[in-house]
Parts: sequence; C-alpha cells; structure tokens
Amino acid sequence: MAPEKEKWSIYRLARNRPYLMVLASGLMLVLSFPPFPTSFLAYIAFVPLLLLMDHTPDRVYEDRLWGFFKAFFINIWRMLTLQFIWRFKGKAFWYKRATISRYAQIFRYAYLTFLIWNVGGCYWIMLTALGVESPDEKIAALTAGLVANLINPVLMTIPVYLFARLRRASTAFIFSLGFVAFWITFEWLHFSWELSWSWMTLGHSQTFYPWWIQYAEFTGTLGISLHILLVNVLVYQMIRAAQVSKYRRYAYATGIALLLAFPFVVKPYILNPDRDVFQEKGSLNVRLIQPNIDPYNKYSGTAREQILTFARLMRQPGVDSIDLAVLPETAIPRIVWNHNLRTDMLLRPIWAVLLEHPDLSLLTGLTEGRIIDSTREVIPKSARYAPSIGHYEYYNASALLGNGDSIQTFQKGKLVPMVERMPYLEYLAFLKDYNLDLGGSFGNYGKPPSMHPLVTPQGVEIASLVCYESEYGNYIRPLISENPGLLSIITNDGWWNFDNSTNERKGSSGHIQHAHFATLRAIETRREVIRSANTGISLFTDNQGNILQPTPYWTETFNDRRCNVYGGRTFYVRHGDYLGWVCGLLSLLLVGFFWVKSRRLVRSGQ
Repeated sequence: MAPEKEKWSIYRLARNRPYLMVLASGLMLVLSFPPFPTSFLAYIAFVPLLLLMDHTPDRVYEDRLWGFFKAFFINIWRMLTLQFIWRFKGKAFWYKRATISRYAQIFRYAYLTFLIWNVGGCYWIMLTALGVESPDEKIAALTAGLVANLINPVLMTIPVYLFARLRRASTAFIFSLGFVAFWITFEWLHFSWELSWSWMTLGHSQTFYPWWIQYAEFTGTLGISLHILLVNVLVYQMIRAAQVSKYRRYAYATGIALLLAFPFVVKPYILNPDRDVFQEKGSLNVRLIQPNIDPYNKYSGTAREQILTFARLMRQPGVDSIDLAVLPETAIPRIVWNHNLRTDMLLRPIWAVLLEHPDLSLLTGLTEGRIIDSTREVIPKSARYAPSIGHYEYYNASALLGNGDSIQTFQKGKLVPMVERMPYLEYLAFLKDYNLDLGGSFGNYGKPPSMHPLVTPQGVEIASLVCYESEYGNYIRPLISENPGLLSIITNDGWWNFDNSTNERKGSSGHIQHAHFATLRAIETRREVIRSANTGISLFTDNQGNILQPTPYWTETFNDRRCNVYGGRTFYVRHGDYLGWVCGLLSLLLVGFFWVKSRRLVRSGQ
C-alpha cells in the first residue's frame, strides 16, 4: 500500500489518475483566458501535461474511456462494412482490448487537454445555431462550430507529439526548450496560413492586464507566449529536480523568479515618456457609433431605417466638434459598388449629415462591389462573372467618406476560413460557390491586391482593421508608417449569444475576448485604438493598451473622445514575428540533432 504522503502526490496522479492531470491542464488553460481574470494560470497550465508525459510507460493498456469509444466506432464500422456476413465464428462484433504505445497515449492526453481548452474558450462558435429557425440550418451551424473545436486541438497536439517523440535523445532541460521552440513555431505557422484559427494563442491570455505585457512592443504576441512557456518549463523542471538535487531545484526557482520579474524590470524603460513613440503628434475628436442592430435581422430588415439610425446617432449633441465618426462592420446592409459610393440613393441620409458638417468624416463598414478591368489587371480566380458587367469581386471593406474629392476604401484581407472565403481559393476555384455560415457576413470575398491606410483630411493615417483582422499583429504592420496615426477596428460581435429571441441578450465570452485583442494591437504599434462594434463592446484604448470608455453590450449608444495620434514605428512593427523565424530554425536544428542521435542509439543497440 502506498504511503499517505505519496497517495495524492502529483507523481501518483500522473501514473494512476492521468485524466485528472489532463483535466487540470485543460481547465487552467480555459480559466487563463477572458472573461476570467485568472490569466496567471497560463504560467503553470502545461505543467500537469508535461509531468504526465514523464509517467506514461512505453506500453500501456487502453483506459476504459478510450476503450469504450474505440469499441463503439469499430463495431459501427464492422456493421457498415457487413462484417457480420463475411466474419464467422461469432467474432464479427467482438472487440479485444490491446496494449498501445506510449506515444499514442500521449497524443490522446494532449488532444483531450486541448479539446477542453478549445471548447471551454470557443464554445460560442456553436451559438449561431440559436439564431436560426430552420432545423437544417441549426444542425449545419452547430456542426460547423463543433468541427472547428475538434480540428484545432489536433493541430495543437502536433508540437506536443513531436516533442514526445524526440525528447529522449537529449537531456531534460534541452528537450524542454525544444518543446518551447516547437510550440512557438506552431503558433507562428498557424498565424500565417489560410486555415488559421489562432484565437487560442497563448499570448492572447494576458490581455486583461496590459501593464504586465508592455514588452510586446518588442516581441509581439509570440513573445508573450514564449514568456508563458518558459515559466511552465522551469516550473516543470523544478518539480522534477525536487527528487534529484536541491541545488538544481533552487537554480530553476531562481530562473522562474527572474522571468516573473522581467516585465517589472523593463517596464520603466519601455514606458519612458521621452521615447519617440510616446510623443503626441496631434489629436482627432472621434465618435464611435454603436447602432445595436440585430445581425440576424440586419439583411431582412429595412435598409433605409438602418441608415436613418446612423444619421440620427451622427447628429447627436457634440457633433460640431467631431472630426471622425465610426460605424461598425457591414453597417451598410447591402452591397454598394465602389463607383457609386457618392451617388447611391441608400446613402443619401449619411451624405446629408456630412454636408451639414463639412469638417466631419465618416469611417463605415460595407460590402464593397468592384468591377475588374481586365485590360489593366489580372482577373482573380475567385472573381464572379455577369454578362452585363463582366468580372467583379465583393469585399468585406471599410470606406472613409467626407467632403473631399476622393473616397478611400480598405478591403479586409484576413478572411475567416470557410465562412468569408474558402481557403486557397485561387488554387481551388471550383469551390468558390461553397462556404459555411458561422455567423457574420459570409461568402467568398475577394482579397485586396495591396494594403494601405486611410488618410483623414487632418492628415491622420488610420490603419483600418475589419473584425477578425484584429487578431493578427504581424499582418497589419504594412499599415503603420512613421506618420501620425490611429488604429481602428470595426466589427459585429452580435452573432454569438445564448438568447436570440429578445434584445435582452446574454452575450457569450466571444465578444469579450475579441474586444481585448485591441489591447495587444495598441501595445505592439503604440497607436491609440478606436473600436466600433455593432452590438458592443465599443471602446477606446490608449497607446499603452488600457481600455477606456467601454460601452455596455447590446445597447444603442455613441461614445466621444479626443484621441491622441502618435508617429514612429516600434521594434515589432519594423521586424514583425522574428521570434517565429528563430524558433522555426531552432526546431529544424533540434529535429535534425535528435534524429541523428536517435539513429546512433538504434545502431548501438541502446
């Protein structure tokens, strides 16, 4: 019988109650993300999983949970393939438990950990099923959201599985650093491809406390992830060293203390008000408009009434001192051709307000239609065709309207995969008529040929991000120049609610998580952020990432503020996700080293 001290130790749990360790890691990862204020849990969340990997034997018997599911699916498969006909001796549906390799078991532990994390953090993707009435549409929306939460954990498991396969070729501390490199490489690559769903990036967990992550100006989000992983690895090594050497344990404890002290040590230098990135270059009076229009009724309602709502909110007291009014994503509830933005009858109430106030400009979201001139540009494979107009594209876009000669538009380039655009559509053009509805505007939108800021009459450059783009710090760098500017985010976060029958709705955590991305973008670029959301949360941030004047969720309102504009380009804006390149190269070197050493061990018979 095990001693009482050992009975509930972390090592005994790892050996005999592995799924308690899985549950611990998964729940700590969930609780480290908004809306929970316990982001510090991210710094120890991986420790139970890493310890569990240490105590998984080379060959294990399948546990009852996985054995049940395996038996269930195997028997279903045998029924579908008519094995009850061609399998004899009464064994057609017999399932025999067998031993499996430690790596398969580690994959299961890691997958279940990340499944808990994804479902716990992004359960709201499936809530679009509550906003539709047709049973078929409900099933489709629920299935689409469920698939996203099932596939992303598989991708997250790859760096863990790779680490588990290769770690025995080197010392404990070195292979732990390999885990860090593999994970950062995964996050970097996941940011970069068209099937990206990087919502649950580790660095996003710390957005509740901007004072803690001011160093992101130099490292970006990947630097925050790196900081979290290094602390996890040192805590893990300290626990392991407790049974080996107290001096090694003290060394790891010292390393943990230094890492946790790092944000405090560098903060006074980073926030030095004499630095160029903190020098004000002027200001802009901004009005954020939150019209609170039900997204499920937006396109079936009266478009003119919605435009009149915008005009009424623009005219509210104080408009004479406003330089820029901001409307949310797809505020204009139908497609508007870019050459008709000034003459479209639907937009007349808005233009009337702008004519009444000559110094006022409007930044609005819209679905922009653009005819492609085949004599001047290459026709994209995603383009649509109509005999009456030729080739054309639709864009999820923003437009800057004012009394000047030109109208500027910005097209969203980071499109939600399978919803706003089928991934790699230029290579799979035959799929352009297929897409899933996960909420928001959907369809195979075009991608812009280039990126550029919008410039107000006051000369302020606005890096205009549309919804999902606010997740990608590296992507928006071309929009940030040395000139004075602001960062704008327009979005519609009203799709993911628990109650879609009345206007007294309980919002999920999705809109809270999304709102806090503004904190990271402000720190990375040292620009103030203006964020207009259809149903909330609309807000401002200063260039230290502090959220200012957040609006209530699901409320019609407007919000005014004098925003300071800043110039210059931060280290991160100049160099981007360099940590991804460094960790990617290190991962390749480690894989090469581990592979060579493993081959030598095999040849020597060890």
